[in-house]
Formats: sequence, C-alpha cells, structure tokens
Amino acid sequence: MDHGMHEEQSIERNGAKAARPAGVWSRLRAFFSRRVTKRPIRNRERGVAILVVVVTTAVIGATAADFAYSAQIELEAANNSRDQLRAEYLAKSGMQMGRLLTAVQGALQGMLAGLPPQFRDAIIVTDYADFLVKAISGDVDARAGLGGLVGLDLENAEGLGTPKGTGIELSINSEEGKFPLACASGNNANDKAQRSLYQLLLHLVRPQRYDRMFSAPDRDGVVITREDLPTAIIDWADVDPLRFSPFGPASASEERYDRGQDRYEAHNHYLDTSDELMLVRGVSEDFWGAFGELFTVYSSQDCRVLTGAMDAKAWPLLAAMIAASSSDRNAVFDPNTALVAQQMVGLLKTGLPMLKEQLKVIPACKTRKEDCPDPKLLGTPPAATVQPSSAPGGPPGGSGPDAVSTLSDLICSDAIAAVPQLAEGLSSMLGSSAAPKPVIGLRAIPMCPGMLSQFLREKAANGKNPRRFYRMDATGTVQRGVNRMTQVHIRGVWDTGRTNHNPVCVGHPSCYKGTWVYYRID
Repeated sequence: MDHGMHEEQSIERNGAKAARPAGVWSRLRAFFSRRVTKRPIRNRERGVAILVVVVTTAVIGATAADFAYSAQIELEAANNSRDQLRAEYLAKSGMQMGRLLTAVQGALQGMLAGLPPQFRDAIIVTDYADFLVKAISGDVDARAGLGGLVGLDLENAEGLGTPKGTGIELSINSEEGKFPLACASGNNANDKAQRSLYQLLLHLVRPQRYDRMFSAPDRDGVVITREDLPTAIIDWADVDPLRFSPFGPASASEERYDRGQDRYEAHNHYLDTSDELMLVRGVSEDFWGAFGELFTVYSSQDCRVLTGAMDAKAWPLLAAMIAASSSDRNAVFDPNTALVAQQMVGLLKTGLPMLKEQLKVIPACKTRKEDCPDPKLLGTPPAATVQPSSAPGGPPGGSGPDAVSTLSDLICSDAIAAVPQLAEGLSSMLGSSAAPKPVIGLRAIPMCPGMLSQFLREKAANGKNPRRFYRMDATGTVQRGVNRMTQVHIRGVWDTGRTNHNPVCVGHPSCYKGTWVYYRID
C-alpha cells in the first residue's frame, strides 16, 4: 500500500514536470505572436512622420537661408570695398591732374608776360579744371569741346576715358582769392592789419539778413554781439592774452573757453586750418555756412585779396570791403551795396586791367575828408594805390592809379549803372557766365580814396606769379546699378612755392617744387 502510494505521488510529480515545459513555450509563442501583430494606431500618434519632415525641412531651409544671406553680405561688402578703392584712386587721379594744371598755370605766367596787361590774368587754366578732367575721363561732349579748342578729333582717341560707370570731378580755387587770416595772427600781427580785419569782419556781419546769428546763445549759453565776433577771432589767433580793442591799447583779458563741459584754451597763434575757426566763440554753424569759404589761413603776400582770384560766390566779402571803404556809414545796410558787389565780382575774375581799358575816363571820387578815417590807420602803404603807368602813350616814368583805384572810382561814379551791360559783354567774350542783371539800376557809392586798396590787390608785389596756394576738391564716383553709388572726396591745398624733399623722385627740378600743406580724404 505504501508502495502504491509512492508510485502515485511519483507519477503526479512527473506529470507536473512534463506539463511545465508546455506552458513556457505557449507563453513564448504568444509573446512573439503579439510582437508581430499590428497594434491599432492611436489618434495621438497620427502625422508624426509629416511633423519630422516639416521640422527637418525648416531647419535645413533656415541654415541654407542664413548661409546665402552671409554669402550675399560678404559679396556686397567685397563689392563696396572694391568700389571704395576705385573711387579713392579716381579722386587721387583728379588731384594729380590738379597738380599738373597748377604747373601749367605757372609756366603760362612767363609766356603771358608779353601780352597787354588786360589779358595777362584773363587766361587761368585752373578755372577750367572740371571741364578738362571730364574730357579726359570720358565725357563725350566735353571731349568734343576740348578737341574743338585744340583742333583735333578726340572722340575716338585711345587712352582717354575711365571705365564705364565711373567719373572724376575736380575744382581748383586759388587761396589768394580769399581773405587771409594769417595777417592778424601769430608774431606778425600788427595794429593796422588787425584793424583792417576787424573792420572787414564787422561790415561782413552787420547787414540785417544775419540777425539770427546773433539772437541765440551758443553751445556754452553765451550770446555774442556783432562787435564781439571780430574781437574773438583776432584774440584767438594773436599771441598776447589781452583782449583786442580797435580803439586803442587793450587792457582787459581775452575771452575764456572754460564755461562749457569741454574746456580748452585759445590757440593764441597762427590758425592751423580754416576749420579751426569753429572753436572760436561766436563762430556758429550758420556763420561757417555763410562765410567759411571766404577766408584762408594760407597767405604768401599781405593782408589783401587778389582781385582776379575772387570767385563769383565771394560777393559778400566784396560787399563788406565796399561798405568798410565807403564814407557813407549806412552803405552796409543799403541793398544797393550787395547788388554792386554781385555785379563787380564777375568783372574781377576777368582782371581789372581789362576793366580799366574799357573805362578809360573815370573821374576821381571826391568825398569829404572828415567822413573818411585817418589814412595813418590804413593797413596798406600809400604806394599800393599808385603805380607806374603802363598805358600806351602814357608819360614815361609817370604814375597813375592802379586798377583797384579805378574800381573804387567806378563804384563812386554814375558809370556804375553801366556795369551790368559791361559784365555781360566781357563774360560773352571770355565764355563765362555773368551775374543776373538787377531789376533796379545801380547807384553810386561814395568811396574814401585808398581805402579799398587795404583789402584788394591787383597783382603780386614782387612781380612773380600772384597765385601760390591752390585748394583742390576732387571727387571719384563709381556707379553700380541704379541705386548703388560710391563717392570719395579729397580736399587738399597745394603750395607751389614750398620745397618738397621727395625721396622717391630725384634728379629733376619738379621733384622738389610744391607740396601738400593740407590733405583730407572723406
């Protein structure tokens, strides 16, 4: 019995062991069956592939756009740098052309010595600088005009012209046509020169059209008067620390520049550049815009302006000279003075000897002596108003009034009414443009004898070339497309009388003649 029971238990255990492997394989088979069986797609898992594609495309697109933008920026920067360099060298070419024209003008001065006096200063090559540069740089009309002047066909000439889309502009002005501030500066300043500058500056700003320049405080909160402005300019450039007085010895201290946040002291010596005037109290942007181009710090002669070098735009300077030389103290407020100056400044460009030839008989201006200042206070010696006569048929070794005195007598006479017609005739003869004719007739202005000669001179005192300093403005232009234009402007002042020790150029006299005293690239 026991044996039977043990057999039954053994059979049960063996059966359990035999049945266990069958359950494991069933579970494995069911597991693998579930793995290969497609599960139902849930709603929150729909569109995952599309989202992945969109995100990937967006990332790649942004990367490509950023790369293309960077490449475009670098290409545009490279093109701008190239255009900037081309424009700079075009402007430098214009400056070199200006140096050539000044050398030609200096050579012509000796060749024209044999011409009559009225034609010696009528041929100024530098006045046609812009026309000559345009002809050489490729302007068809200018080239044809230049060819017509020299009798050659230059339309198909090789070697002329700049690349397409480029150009050069050049203008040359003689600094002798501006009033020199150096005459009242530094150690060379004297009372007569300073009084001449004071009178000129005072009459320059006295017209009522400049009232707004003296009605508002400056950057330091100081309101300056018309009388203070000339004094401030003179005090800035002279060497003494005392305030200038046009009526006698100075006693007070000069203006101080310590009221604003940017404190500085007066230069008390020669001005380095004309832009330095902006540091003087009272010289505002309005003043600089109206009169900045009428003054210069470069001077080779005296405190006077060369008549033939004055530009037509400098008529306010001539109007101030006429008002300061008139015995009528109200001439500075009379609009007739401005009209006379506008008409006369065009005649000065052609040379006063030609004016003297056209108006041979002009009576001397007669004014009351008590209405004019003391001749001892004039800034020029009396010999400046009287020179030997060179007119044909004149008395040998005789003397007669120079052209500046003739100009003063003309302004003082009734013949001034005929000046607009005379200016139009001379301008048509020389191919220049005359000032617009006034709608009212010009009236005579009483002038003090010799006063105008303290501001103007006809020629060089030493008989040499009266033009030494030339201000050149050259602009190089590169046009790329419709709205892409690059310009580089260069302004320089060329001194033809200074020695230049150039280590590159040797063995030729031109290597040492002339140098830049001012050079700025914008």
